[in-house]
Amino acid sequence: MRIGIGEIGAMRSEGEILSSGIGSCVLVILYDPETKVGGIAHILLPDEKYSRKVSDRNRFPRPAITNLLSEMERLGADRSRIFARLVGGSSMFNTDRHEPIGDKNVAACRRILNELGIPIRAEDTGGNWGRSVSLDIKTGRVRITTYRIGIKEL
Repeated sequence: MRIGIGEIGAMRSEGEILSSGIGSCVLVILYDPETKVGGIAHILLPDEKYSRKVSDRNRFPRPAITNLLSEMERLGADRSRIFARLVGGSSMFNTDRHEPIGDKNVAACRRILNELGIPIRAEDTGGNWGRSVSLDIKTGRVRITTYRIGIKEL
């Protein structure tokens, strides 16, 4: 399954969820190791005030994460076992004189996950490079590929 900007997706048991071209966007990767239910939300902006197009709700952390949690629970996940990993939030272009949008995206995702009681187990955020990500549903492994850094697992 491929996840694009402003999309969410969840699977159970086996398969991979893939997303590529992650720059200032943030992937919130959720996983329940007991049921082997996992999912990804590809978040574009920290909240609606940064966008003229607010109809695509999964572009923003709160609706994307809550919708992904609901989908995972529908597939059998138990919220008490779900943990998160964050990937992305790069500063691809130094055009923002204040806090870069990637940093704002990461902070917003952290805040929402904290409010929902979902622990963050690992992160690969920041920098100034793009990433591609795969989540192996069976093992829960997250593989991050970058041009500059190479391959990394979370």
